[in-house]
Amino acid sequence: MKTNACLFTIVSRNYLHFACTLMESAAFHAPGMERIVCLCDSAEGLDEKNFNFRLITLKDLSIPDLEAFILQYTILELNTAIKPFVFEWIFKNKSFDQVFYFDPDICIYNSLSDMCETLSHSQIMLTPHLTDLLDDGKHPNEVAILQSGTYNLGYLGLRNMPEALKLVKWWQSKMLRDCVVDIPRGLFVDQKWMDLVPGMYAGVHVERHPGWNTAYWNINHRQVTKDSDQFQVDGKPLVFFHFSGVGLDGKVFSKHQDRYSLKNLVPAVRELMDQYVDALNRHKSSHYSKIEYAFARFNDGTPIPDIGRAIYRENRDSLKLDFADVQSEQLLIIYLNGQVEEIGRSHPLISRLAYRLYQMRGDLKLAFPDVLGADAMRYAEWFIDSGAEQAKLADCFIEPIRQAVVKQRTGTATSVAPAAAEGGFVLLSGLERARGKIWQSMYGTIWRNRGILRRFVSYKMRHKAHAWLLRSAFLNKPLPATASNSGNVAKEHLTHGLNVLGYLHAESGIGQSVRSTLSGLRAVDIEVDALDFRLGNVSRMDAEVSTPLAERPRFSVNLLHINADQTGLVHQHIGADFFDGRYNIGYWAWELPEFPDEWCAASRLLQEVWVPSTFCQESIAAKIDRPVLRMPHCIEPHNPTHLTRKQLGLPEQGFLFGFIFDVLSVVERKNPFAALRAFRLAFGHSPNDVKIVLKLMNTEHNPKFMKDFATEFGDDKSIVVLDSYLSRTHINGLLENIDCYVSLHRSEGFGLTLAEAMSMGKPVIATGWSGNMDFMNPWNSFPVRYQLVQLDQDHGPYKRGCHWADPSLDHAATCMRQVFENSDLRSQIGLAAHQTIAQDFSPEALGGKLRERLNVIRRIT
Repeated sequence: MKTNACLFTIVSRNYLHFACTLMESAAFHAPGMERIVCLCDSAEGLDEKNFNFRLITLKDLSIPDLEAFILQYTILELNTAIKPFVFEWIFKNKSFDQVFYFDPDICIYNSLSDMCETLSHSQIMLTPHLTDLLDDGKHPNEVAILQSGTYNLGYLGLRNMPEALKLVKWWQSKMLRDCVVDIPRGLFVDQKWMDLVPGMYAGVHVERHPGWNTAYWNINHRQVTKDSDQFQVDGKPLVFFHFSGVGLDGKVFSKHQDRYSLKNLVPAVRELMDQYVDALNRHKSSHYSKIEYAFARFNDGTPIPDIGRAIYRENRDSLKLDFADVQSEQLLIIYLNGQVEEIGRSHPLISRLAYRLYQMRGDLKLAFPDVLGADAMRYAEWFIDSGAEQAKLADCFIEPIRQAVVKQRTGTATSVAPAAAEGGFVLLSGLERARGKIWQSMYGTIWRNRGILRRFVSYKMRHKAHAWLLRSAFLNKPLPATASNSGNVAKEHLTHGLNVLGYLHAESGIGQSVRSTLSGLRAVDIEVDALDFRLGNVSRMDAEVSTPLAERPRFSVNLLHINADQTGLVHQHIGADFFDGRYNIGYWAWELPEFPDEWCAASRLLQEVWVPSTFCQESIAAKIDRPVLRMPHCIEPHNPTHLTRKQLGLPEQGFLFGFIFDVLSVVERKNPFAALRAFRLAFGHSPNDVKIVLKLMNTEHNPKFMKDFATEFGDDKSIVVLDSYLSRTHINGLLENIDCYVSLHRSEGFGLTLAEAMSMGKPVIATGWSGNMDFMNPWNSFPVRYQLVQLDQDHGPYKRGCHWADPSLDHAATCMRQVFENSDLRSQIGLAAHQTIAQDFSPEALGGKLRERLNVIRRIT
C-alpha cells in the first residue's frame, strides 16, 4: 500500500512483546506504512536491529521538565500522557500526511487502505467504545464506559492539517498535569479528554465500522465469525481487534471485565485470542514481561509508590524540587512521610502517604471512618501490617509509622496531651490480640486471592465483607486524645451534652428523623439543647416534640440534623459563631449510590457526618473527606393507641394494605403508583375483601400528582385515600390497623415508615434495595426483586445518569397474594420483624451508640 502514512504505538519494556506482535501484523497488512514505537522507558539493553520498526524514546520528545513529568505519573499514566508529544514529533520530523496511533495490545487483520481513504476526507478520526446497548448487569456497563470515556483512545487517526495540529497542542497542555486516573474528578488518563473533541474541533470523523476496534466492551453487540480464513464482524471484514487485558497464559480473555470467560466466548473470538497469545509468546513475552520499569525506583533503589507520585504531582509547584540535586529524592520521601493536615486536623500516626491511600480506598473509609481521630491507631496498625503488600510500599514509608505507634503504646510520645497521659492507652488483652492475629491472617489470605473471589462473589458483598474483616483484624481500643487532633473546640462550652438543630416540628421524614435521634439521646440521659430550624422547609410544622426547645446552644458539640443541600443555608442564616469553636456533625441522608458533587463542599463546615444506613454511608463516604459514621434511626417501642378503623376513616371490614407518602418527596422515587399497580395485578379492579390505603401528606403542594392519580385510579373503590392531617398518634393508629405495609420505592435513605410498621409486627413488602436493607431480610419481611436502572432524565435532585431500582410488579403482586392468603406466614414474618426492630433499633440500643461516639469526640477534643 503506497501512502504517505505512519502508524505508531507506545510501550514500556515490559510490553515490547505486544508492540512486536502489533508491528508484525502491520508489516503484513500495511507494508507501505512506516512503523514507529516510542519507548516510555530506558532503551538500555535493546538493539533496534532486532525489531522491524523505528524506535524512539522519551528524550526525543519535546516535553518540558522531563524528570518531574516522569516522576508525577504512574506507568499507565505516563504511557498515555506522552501520546500527543509523539504525534508532534512524527509530524515535525517525518512529514507524514497521516499518522495513526494503535494501542500495543491490538492486532491488525486487514488492509488499512480504507482507513487512509476515510481520513483523507477529515482531520481527526475516533472510534466509539459503544455502538449499541451494554446493560446486561455485567462489568463494564454503560456507566463504566461513561466514566472512562466515550471514545476508545487505543486508536486515533490524525491528518497533518490545522485542526488536528491545534488539537495536539491543546491535548499536550492537558497531559502536562492531568493525565490521571481520577474517576471522581471525571478524568481517565488521556482518554476522557477526547469526549470534548467532536464539539471543539472541525473535521472530526467518528468511525462506526464494526470491524474497527473490536474488543471485550463491544462484542456483546457485534457478531464475530470466521468465513474460510477471514474473520468478520457483523458480516464485514475484521480490521483490528483490541485484546485489552488478555492473559499471557491464555486463560483470561480480559481482566477488565466479567462478561466473558473462556467457556462463553464465541468460537471465532476464542480462536482470535488463542492465535494472539501464541504470537505474544513467539515474541518473547516471558522475557519482556519480567523487565522492570526504568522509572520505578528512586536513585537509591527505593520503589516509588504510585500514591506518592500523585502527592508529588499535586504539590509539585510548592515543593520546587530540582532533581539535578541528588538530595531532592530524599526530600520528597521526607515530605511523603510528614504528618498530614486536613482542614485543621492531623494525627501523629497518619502520614501524607498513609492518608492518601486511605482517601483512595472506600473499604478503608468504611473500616476506619475517623482516621484522624479515634480510628488512627487501628488504621496505623493496618497500614503497618498490610500497606507494604497492598500498596507496594517500601519500608522507609512504613517504619516511621511503626515507630510512632510504639511511642504511643509506651507512652513516650511527646504529642500526648495531659488528659491522655492520665488515662493511658489501654492495651488489648492477650486473647484479643490472638483473635486479631487470626483475623489478620484471614484478611491477608483473602486479599491475596481477591481475583478468584471476583468470579463468585458480587462487588457489593466483597466490599462489605472486606470492611468487616478490616474492622475485625485491626480491632483496637480508642486512641487517647492528642494535642495534634484536638481541633478548635472552645473550652468555655459545656462538654457533657449536645446541641441538636433540625426541622423539629416538620411533618415529614426529615422531621421524624431528628425526633428519632432526640428519642435515642433521651433514652440514655444525654442532655440536649434542641434548636428548631425552619428555613428551607415547606412542610407543615405542627408535629409534637417531646424534648423542650432551648433558647441558645450551650454545648461544645453541634449535631445539624439538616441534609447536605441545606447545611450552607444554616451557616448563612445562623452565622459562623454557631459553628466556630465547636465540633460540628452533620446528619445527612441520600437516596442514590451517586452523591451529588455540588453538595460535597458542605462537609467543609463539619468535622464528621452521621448517616442513617450503610447505603448512605457508602454513597457519601465515597465523595467527601470527612469521617462518615452510620447512626441509624431509633424506632420507639409501640404503645397501642386503641384507635379503631372507623375512628381513622378506614374500611371496617376486609384486609388492608397501606402506604404512607409525603407528596413533597419526589414522586418518581417514592413510586406510589407502583404499589397500586401491583395491587391490581394481585387482586384485580375494585375487589371487595381487600383494599389498599394511601395516606398522603402535603397534597396541596403537588396538584399534578393528584390529577395523575385521579386519572388512573380515581374510579377504583378498593383504593382508600387519606389526605387530611394526622397526628403522630393517628399515624401510629393507622399502622396498627393495616394488615401489611407496602413500599415499592425506587430508593430509600433509611425507610422510617417501613421500620415503624415492622416494629408493630406488621409484614412489610418493599423493594429489596437501598437503606431499608439494613433491617429487612427474607426472614422478617418480603424484599421485592428489582433491576437497577439508569435515570434517563432529571427527577428533582436525582440527576440523569444516576441509578435507582425498578421493582418487579409481578413479584410484588405475588408477595401480596401470599400475605393475604397465608395468616400463619403473616404472623411468622410479623413476629420476626418486631424482634429485629426491638433488638437492633430501639432508643436504648441506638442511644448507647450515640453516647459511645460522643464520648470518643469528647476525648479527642
